[in-house]
Amino acid sequence: MERLRHPGELASRENPLVKIARLDPLRAEVFVPIALYGQVAVGQHAVVVPEAPLNRPLASRVTVVDKVANAASSTFGVRLEVPNAGNRVPGGLTARCGLEKGHAEPGRYAMLWRWLASS
Repeated sequence: MERLRHPGELASRENPLVKIARLDPLRAEVFVPIALYGQVAVGQHAVVVPEAPLNRPLASRVTVVDKVANAASSTFGVRLEVPNAGNRVPGGLTARCGLEKGHAEPGRYAMLWRWLASS
C-alpha cells in the first residue's frame, strides 16, 4: 500500500488517498526478443522461475502481446499472469521466464528471458 495524500489534503477520484497492490494474480511485464515475434499468442503457457530463494517454476499464461516493438533493444512486450494464491511470491522480483513452444506441448519451452514482476 502506498499513501498518496496526507492529512488535510483533498482527495477525489482523480487524486486518491492510497494505492493498493493486488498480488494475486501477479502480472509480469516481459521483454521478449523480436526474433520470437509472431510466435507468442494470448493464452499461451509460460513458466517463470523467480530469483533465489524462491527459485521454483511457476505456471503462467500470456495475457497481452504488444503490437509495437522497441527498436533500440530489439524486443517487444508481453504481459504474463502468474497465479499467486496466498500471496506466497512477493511482487517486484526478477526471474527467468520460458515460453511454451506450442499450445499442444505443455512443459516444452523455447527460451528463457528475464522479467520484472509488477505488483
